[in-house]
Amino acid sequence: LTYNAIHNSLCGRGGSINSHPGNRVFRGWIAERRESYNLAESKADKSRITSEIMERVQDQGPPGRFLQKIVEGDGSRRSEPYTLGGYWFEIDDSKALAKISQALREGAPAFRALRGKKGRKTTPPRRMGSRRSKH
Repeated sequence: LTYNAIHNSLCGRGGSINSHPGNRVFRGWIAERRESYNLAESKADKSRITSEIMERVQDQGPPGRFLQKIVEGDGSRRSEPYTLGGYWFEIDDSKALAKISQALREGAPAFRALRGKKGRKTTPPRRMGSRRSKH
């Protein structure tokens, strides 16, 4: 593929990738669901949230896709992987779901610590011998 429609989510890093309209929308959907995902009680709940985001991308008109850049390497010329030009291919659903899950997990430990997720300690454990006697 050579055309990056506004609804596509592009895999990669850098300013041109981050500023792509499809990636901005994708990050907004991630932000909307991050709390629910990180506080989910089960893997099934997390999987449902991940699938919801995938469906949102694919249900746009025209449908959005998850694309990865084809990096050419013939020794003398190498395409820059984080620019918008060049050729792209659609990644399979399992890779797209992994991308979504990873995006939802960004900052998760700090998030859970601030929110005090059930079953996880929100304060550090006491050190041995740190208790003072009342004598």
